[in-house]
Amino acid sequence: MDRSIVMVNTTAKKTGLKDWWIQRISASCISLFVLPMLVLWLGGWLNQASDWYAFLASVPGKALTLLGIIGFLLHARIGLWVVITDYAPKRFQGLAIGLMTLYLLAVVFWAVYLVWIIS
Repeated sequence: MDRSIVMVNTTAKKTGLKDWWIQRISASCISLFVLPMLVLWLGGWLNQASDWYAFLASVPGKALTLLGIIGFLLHARIGLWVVITDYAPKRFQGLAIGLMTLYLLAVVFWAVYLVWIIS
């Protein structure tokens, strides 16, 4: 019986490390959006709708919101990719991933549009 070692080319396969890092970084982006909002809200600086509007119309508010949107896009894309590849039949995975990507991009463009029309 021949017991030779078979070399496998692992460079062509996805290891998951990149996705793991994207999940961690995107979770940090979402946290950098949520934590200041919670501090401002719980600290009593954002009690009324006009306070929220004034903050979100400011440059720091827009920057935090864009950071949260980017974090949401990356986090949702990896999470939904995992769900689709685990549960969708192989023949539908390509279509499902394509539709998911288009949907997430549409949501992000809509959110960015809403952020920047606030004056």
